[in-house]
Formats: sequence, C-alpha cells, structure tokens
Amino acid sequence: MAEREPPAVLSDFTFTMPLRVRWSECDMQGIVFNPHYLTYADVAMTEYMRAVGFPYPQALLPHGADIFAVNANTDFRASARFDDELTLGVR
Repeated sequence: MAEREPPAVLSDFTFTMPLRVRWSECDMQGIVFNPHYLTYADVAMTEYMRAVGFPYPQALLPHGADIFAVNANTDFRASARFDDELTLGVR
C-alpha cells in the first residue's frame, strides 16, 4: 500500500479563494456529493488564472489552444457539508 502524502497547508498554495457549499451540491444527509470536488478544483483553477491576468478561455483563443484535464485523483480526508465555507488552493 502506498504511503499517503501529508495534508497540504494553506501556505503551500500561491492562490486561495473561498467557496460556500450550496444545497444542490449535497446528498440527502447534507454532505457534498463526491464529483463536486472536481468542479471545485475547476472553479479554483479558473479563478487563479483570472487573478494572474490570464482569463480563461479568452487568453488561449489567439493561440488556438485549450487546457484539458486528462487525469484527476482525489483523496477524501473529511466531508464538506451544506453551508461550509471551504478554502480552495491552487499551486
């Protein structure tokens, strides 16, 4: 069995942003449905690109290029719940 990486801390990231969990992202117990974590990652990346002056997708249009996620892995350490305010980080 592979060793787990230690959890990241906020100082590991160059960009952070808040995101509040909405009811539509939760199951009947008020816990975030797992696929929404990948949506949160996409939102954080888009906001990071905007913050550094590279708004997606406008900045890529002149180059005829796009960005694709070809692999995504998640390690669930705790559940986010309805109305939690999460801090998303990008590095």
